[in-house]
Amino acid sequence: MNLTGRNKCYGRLSSDTSSCKWTVVAIGTLQLINICMRGSNVDALICPSHSPWSETLRVSQRTESYHQVTTLYSTISPNKPTGSISAQTGRIQRSRINRVSSNAPWAADYITSRRTQDIIVQSAAAASENSDPFQCAQIILQTLLNTPATKCNPANIVCALTLSAKTLGEKKCAGVQVSLEYRQTLTEIINVLQTLVDDNKPSPRQLCNAAWAIAKHVEHDKSLPIEEIFDSIALRMIEHLKTMRSQSEQRKHVQTGELTMLLWAIASAKPRKSPPGWERPPQFEKISLDNQRILKRKSKNKNREDHLVTFVSDDDQSDEMDAEDDRVNGNNSSWSATARLFDAAAIALCRGEGAAAIQSPKNDMSMLKSCTWKELSNIAWSFAARGAYGTKESDAMMSFLAREATRRITLAMRAPPTLTGGTRNKYCKLLPRDVIQIAWALGIMDSDKASNGNALVHLVDAINEYWVDNKSNESYRHLSYLRGADLVQLCVALAHGRLDNVSVLKAIYEEATGRLRKSPQRFSAAELSILLWAQARLNLSESQGSVFGEFPSFACRAILNQIAIDEADDALHKIGLRSQEQANLAWSLTVLNQFDEHVTLLLQHVFQASASQPDGSIQLEHAHQLWQAYFILCEDLPDAVKFVPPKFSKYLERKWNNEKDRTKKSSSRHKAISKTLELLGIAHENEYQEDVDVAIALSDTTSFTSQAQMPMSALGGDNEHKIAVEFDGPYHFTVMASTGDELAQVENGVKIQPRVLGHTALKYKMLKKKGWTVIRIPYYEWDKIPHWASMERQRYLQRCLKTHQEIQFSEVDVSQYQALPQTRHSRFD
Repeated sequence: MNLTGRNKCYGRLSSDTSSCKWTVVAIGTLQLINICMRGSNVDALICPSHSPWSETLRVSQRTESYHQVTTLYSTISPNKPTGSISAQTGRIQRSRINRVSSNAPWAADYITSRRTQDIIVQSAAAASENSDPFQCAQIILQTLLNTPATKCNPANIVCALTLSAKTLGEKKCAGVQVSLEYRQTLTEIINVLQTLVDDNKPSPRQLCNAAWAIAKHVEHDKSLPIEEIFDSIALRMIEHLKTMRSQSEQRKHVQTGELTMLLWAIASAKPRKSPPGWERPPQFEKISLDNQRILKRKSKNKNREDHLVTFVSDDDQSDEMDAEDDRVNGNNSSWSATARLFDAAAIALCRGEGAAAIQSPKNDMSMLKSCTWKELSNIAWSFAARGAYGTKESDAMMSFLAREATRRITLAMRAPPTLTGGTRNKYCKLLPRDVIQIAWALGIMDSDKASNGNALVHLVDAINEYWVDNKSNESYRHLSYLRGADLVQLCVALAHGRLDNVSVLKAIYEEATGRLRKSPQRFSAAELSILLWAQARLNLSESQGSVFGEFPSFACRAILNQIAIDEADDALHKIGLRSQEQANLAWSLTVLNQFDEHVTLLLQHVFQASASQPDGSIQLEHAHQLWQAYFILCEDLPDAVKFVPPKFSKYLERKWNNEKDRTKKSSSRHKAISKTLELLGIAHENEYQEDVDVAIALSDTTSFTSQAQMPMSALGGDNEHKIAVEFDGPYHFTVMASTGDELAQVENGVKIQPRVLGHTALKYKMLKKKGWTVIRIPYYEWDKIPHWASMERQRYLQRCLKTHQEIQFSEVDVSQYQALPQTRHSRFD
């Protein structure tokens, strides 16, 4: 059947009567729209009217077949003569008929979609009376699917997803089983959204809102298939960000709030798999206490070359990284779509609209400067929770964001709180949680060895000036104004960032101790365990302030009071102390080494709960923490571990030994030390047992380490002295300068010696208890010696290790042994 007008052929409609298929071919200048989506042919679902000049062919309302429907749009009104083709074509062009008609599936016009949206909203109001949250959400989603596809558009999908997600958030879903109908309906809508996104139908705002709603659904059902839809949304948003600056494009620019929402959704639904600072994701194992199933460790082969190790660069990262987040050899094409989205967002946020992430002379950061405090904190949180950094774009954006936050805090301190007329100055409207969340994100970056310069130092200085060291009368300008959760997160930020800002740390722990004195319930047990972990991580003892000697006892007493309320066997779990918190408590209290009756009793509870995990499994990293604590406490505080089952302690020891027997990698600095020892003729082994960097065996009668003997297989004999040479890199210490004043001092040549972190101090303690003499080689001393000055490196090790009485480099160049001074100053200081 031809569609003609004044002897011109504008289109042809043909049918296959044998299979009842319709095919549309557009010919000439007629404005026909051919929606041919991927898939096979469809059943006969297009019905023409009696005349070729009649109304638009109707489309099936079955949602499952709309992808394959081919639609023909008539351009001639049935109620008007056919002679005015050109006039009607002009009206078509003026009305932009080349956009999808309202009769196409999921392409309804505004009025039609608004009616559909009212139906969805009414269904949400009616469903709210249902007590089952997942049934409520399912009713809302099913209402959308029951509506003809020709009466819907992407806005209706976003509406249904958002309302159902909010319904789940408003109702208590804990303990309620996810219904199969809800999951199937949601999956069907996600599939429809997937097709629309692939065809570039939703707007940027709709993409971001849909991602937010799906992320909220994922919070209640982790099994939802979201990988493909999030990748598709990410790819579409990357295209929008790239074309945003093009003047020829008439699309609406992506707004900062929309972009922030999308980043949050991806980070929330697809978080990083490895915790901050970890080389690999957590490992779990079933606890086996059956002696018959315990395999004996294989005896070491005496001919095994344990001293042969693989040396790697300091900048090398673990090869077991999340495939979603890795930056493989700088090859952008190998990154996931979501990883590329975060970099594209970083570029857009740094310079406004798509320029390279390099700071301009004018410091042009229009998008970041237009962000609200909440948006700034959500951006920082998203990058940290996703682990989306390690590139110059993302690292630069985070540094710029920190500087913008610092600038705003400084402005808030200088600006008057109220303006003329009594209205509050908008620059003073900052919530502690927003600022602290940015600090937390920067600390996470440092823990992952990502560069942010000194951005965290300056931000914490501003926090100190705003909330700690100020004489303001406003209550919101004092630390007592902060919630307990804010205090904890700020403390964690400094712990991850290795920031030894004593002023802020003392203020946090004094405020926490004061609140515990008034009421032990002011902090949850989990929050107290985090505060103890942060104190142990930074190795804060009474020498840094009396409050650090008081807090562990107050915290343990408060936790014990909460346990007393619920004396069930799983009391620790009921008060929020899961396996992670239990392992952290045991490790932290051991590092702090401040024992009393409250600490002893709490440690007994921890080991008892750890030995009887509810699901019979344990995370191997937790087992390692528990073993370190058990090994130290057996001698320092035996009452704390006297009830630990012998089988459980043997299990922990076995897991620890397996960890120490793993394949080891050493840094380039370690390699340089080993080569220097070879030049000195000192027998040694690299990466020995217990993670000893360099092991040297001496007899009791030996005065100098140049008399060390190989092999090391007999190390530990009665007549041998064991020396462990430990190279301590930057991440064994607090940062060199933790405040702006200290940064200025370092720039002026003042030497500041950082403190050893808790995990390094505990390692030294364990080695000493096993009979090792620990010799430390800190990075800030070794790095001062130029790499080409081999003789100076030998002189340095001669003083550290007492290698020789005399080293003769030439007839005139001789180095006599002298012990290092207590200040450890060298001629390079």
